[in-house]
This record gives sequence, structure tokens and C-alpha cells, in this order.
Amino acid sequence: MSETNQDEDKIIKKIFEESKTIVVIGASTNEKDYSNRVVNYLKEAGYQIVPICEEEERFGEKCYPSIAEIPEDIKIDVVTVFLPSEEIPKIAEEAISRGVKYIWLQRGITHSQVAEMAKSLGTIVIQDRCMMTEHQRIF
Repeated sequence: MSETNQDEDKIIKKIFEESKTIVVIGASTNEKDYSNRVVNYLKEAGYQIVPICEEEERFGEKCYPSIAEIPEDIKIDVVTVFLPSEEIPKIAEEAISRGVKYIWLQRGITHSQVAEMAKSLGTIVIQDRCMMTEHQRIF
């Protein structure tokens, strides 16, 4: 394992250890979809899930239409995204303005400009990695 991979693993482990609340954006409404498996896994692993969607409830949790509409008393540790890369800038802007420390772009999703901008503001962006796979690998 290269030094870079070891550094990334340390960051990923730190994210999982420090985080309690994960905002989920773009998980499919199809219960058989991979994104649903990931979210249900994270919930079973003990994380509080806060879905962003138009429904009133998903994953047994109250939903909100956007990050900005999540009550201030809910501390957001991670925002994880299952949406196309072109939607990342707006999501990142909302997350950063809310003080979120970590933005996690699921497998197949990247946005280098957002990652660099976020880093300059103290927010870490993990790209093109599955939270469930990484959690299983590290723990």
C-alpha cells in the first residue's frame, strides 16, 4: 500500500469514527437499488441518517427538501451524494455554508474543482468511493 493510500485510509477512518449524522442526497426510491443498500447499511452501522428528498419519510427517518432546511440543532457530519457530478457544486455550497466537515461522493461521482475549493475552506471531499464498501474494508 502506498503512502498516499495509507493517508487516505487514515482520513476515511477518521470520518467514520468522528461522524454520527450522515445526510443522504439522491438515494433511489427503488428499495432494491444499490444506494438503498448503502444507506440501510450505514443506518444499521449506527449512523443517524437524514435523507434529502421530496418524501416525508425515507429509511424510517424524516426527510428534508435541502440541506438548508435541516434544523440547526441537527449537527451534520457528512453529506453523501448519489447524484450526477454536475449537481455537486450546488450541494457542496450548501454543505460548506452549513459547516459540514466531510462531503462524500459515492462510486462513479467526482468533481475536482469542488474538491479543491472545499479543501481550501477546510472541508474534505472523498470522491468515487462507496461508503459501505469503505466502512466494511476499514472496520
